[in-house]
Amino acid sequence: RAEMRTKLKDENGSYLRKLGIILNSIYGVDIQPVAVQIAKLRCFISLIIDQKTNQNPADNYGVKALPNLEFKFVAANTLIDAPHFSGKNDPILQKLIGKFGEATENYFYAAAEKKESLKAEIKEIVNKITSYNHEIILQNRKKIAQESGTKTQKQGQKKASFNLEGNTEEPVFVAENEAIYEKKSTFREKNIENLAEAQSLWDSFQHIFQEKSVGFFNTSYFFPAVKEGFDIVIGNPPYIQIQKFAGKPEQRFWEKANYETYTRMGDIYSLFYEKGTDLLAPKGILCYITSNKWMRANYGQSTRQFFADKTHPLLLVDFGNVQVFETATVDTNILLLQKPIFAAKSTKPALKAARLEKDMNIKQGNLSQYVQKNSYTLATINHNPWIVGEKDIYDIKGQVEKQGIALENWEIEINYGIKTGFNEAFIIPKEIKDSLIAEDPKSAEIIQPILRGKDISAWYPNFAEQYLITTFPSLKLNIDDYPAVKKYLLSFGKDRLAQDGKGRKKSTNKWFETQDQINYWQDFQKPKIIYRDITQQLDFAYDKKVGFYGNNTIYMMTGANLAYLTCFFNSKLFKYCFWDNFTDLGGGARRLFKVFMDKIPVKPINEAEAQPFERMVAYLVELKQHVLTDMYDQMMPIYFEQVANALIYELYFPAEFAEAKLAIHVHLQDLPVLQEDGNKLLQLRKIYVGIHQEYHPLTQALFSMLAIPKMHIINNTL
Repeated sequence: RAEMRTKLKDENGSYLRKLGIILNSIYGVDIQPVAVQIAKLRCFISLIIDQKTNQNPADNYGVKALPNLEFKFVAANTLIDAPHFSGKNDPILQKLIGKFGEATENYFYAAAEKKESLKAEIKEIVNKITSYNHEIILQNRKKIAQESGTKTQKQGQKKASFNLEGNTEEPVFVAENEAIYEKKSTFREKNIENLAEAQSLWDSFQHIFQEKSVGFFNTSYFFPAVKEGFDIVIGNPPYIQIQKFAGKPEQRFWEKANYETYTRMGDIYSLFYEKGTDLLAPKGILCYITSNKWMRANYGQSTRQFFADKTHPLLLVDFGNVQVFETATVDTNILLLQKPIFAAKSTKPALKAARLEKDMNIKQGNLSQYVQKNSYTLATINHNPWIVGEKDIYDIKGQVEKQGIALENWEIEINYGIKTGFNEAFIIPKEIKDSLIAEDPKSAEIIQPILRGKDISAWYPNFAEQYLITTFPSLKLNIDDYPAVKKYLLSFGKDRLAQDGKGRKKSTNKWFETQDQINYWQDFQKPKIIYRDITQQLDFAYDKKVGFYGNNTIYMMTGANLAYLTCFFNSKLFKYCFWDNFTDLGGGARRLFKVFMDKIPVKPINEAEAQPFERMVAYLVELKQHVLTDMYDQMMPIYFEQVANALIYELYFPAEFAEAKLAIHVHLQDLPVLQEDGNKLLQLRKIYVGIHQEYHPLTQALFSMLAIPKMHIINNTL
């Protein structure tokens, strides 16, 4: 070091500062050796540009030899820890690690004449570390072979000797320390069952000299100078679904490691978040850019819970649809978090969140300024989806959410549509339905109208005269009781209908039955809300008495207050506040998984408050069933939709309506119920004429409410 100080005494400050940072502050690990080489090259370039040069070719023009970075940037598998069997504080291992750290630090500055000898010394230390762990594994194998199901027979074992010259007289295993037997690997130090895999990992430690990736990573064996953890961990971990590793060794290691964020349907970047946090020193900072799917996806529940319980999230920037990487079409986020000293007792700082919109030019704009201007505090973080929207949206959404109760706590049920396994046979047009009933009237008992996702529209579906043969396994039907239907189904071939894994999905169901049991088939006969699984519109249809069934591209909701819920789901307020709660499929589409719908908070109402909603839904459902050709008639559904929207606004923003001296509900209390024995379209015309007058207080309120700032923001956004 003294020699190096002499050589560097005349160097400029920028070069020395960079050299010191690389030596003392920067470390890197990547599973790909080429990435490690690129990192080294980047450091070399950064140093060279700041070196003092001269005109003396004998002095290499003043350009000094670059530092040796082999032990600053390493190729290793970060997600797999080193398998330990003798305890982390094993004195022999600690002494070897100390020698390793001293040698690698000296290697950083080593000139050519000393470099090879130091490298040989480091290699010898690595060999000793590997051999030491091999001996411990061997002793564990012997112990497993000798044990007969009890924890006995320890008294005859000796303390084997191991000296730093690498000689062993007997296998090393300190028998009297019972903790040695109970220590697990740092796959969270539990349950190493396959000692051969552990030995293979230690064999890979030799790769450190071969530009190959080591099969594990542990700070002690790579960067021993880092005693308490890193102050900062930054990275862009890979985004790969864990299910793609099914049956591979990696998945087994991750399962044994007991990652809190691990789920078989998850993504490995969640594991990197947890591993990175584990590598931090207390109060250390982690900052990653990753896919943002963890924020909303079902598999992200464990990741969100981990962040909420074990870290202090400080800043979350959701890039939304703004693409960061030119070669990867993935929606991303930046998360900055801190590792608390005591996770359970720490007072959590506020989490600032911001969402980038399309007005942000990621290449030319100032991201820091944008985030400072548009960020807000994300009040509640737990296992539920973390939704980040525009600041104005979040303010309004927060007000709406505070008034609501999650739908999972309402008296409702949400069920998926029907999977037949062979729609071509079980879903039939009107012509075939009619012919089957004509051939055998009993066929009508098991043929019902069905909706597909594309048939759903707001308020009432566009029924396409498609029908379902409802031979559900839960009905336990005898197909011989329905000869016309049996004959029709057999026309497709019994082999094609068989549920044996060849014709259809393998199950115990009979050839003429649908794929799923459909134990909830009676719910299709109840009043219900029907909506699409995948949608661009957020359209919700209300079926009060037809009894539509649905295929597997729809959901249905049964229970109480359905008319009110239909108004809420079709409202602008719902789309404004909760569009981002659902999975973004790209192209302006969202997927309305039940797990997300269950979490939507909706404001409860009483019976009196429900009445005008029931009227509006009845009017709109009736109008949607007519082909309205008259221009005057075409204005009616538009007006009644405005009234339904206004009812929702008034319900959620009563103070704003009161301040503006506006009312909606009060002007609808006397609206009549449509009479079943009369011309409903004529009745609706009379109702419309009565309230759609220029000076009617309802019409004036509909116009004036648009001046309320929050209403103005919502209507101008959608």
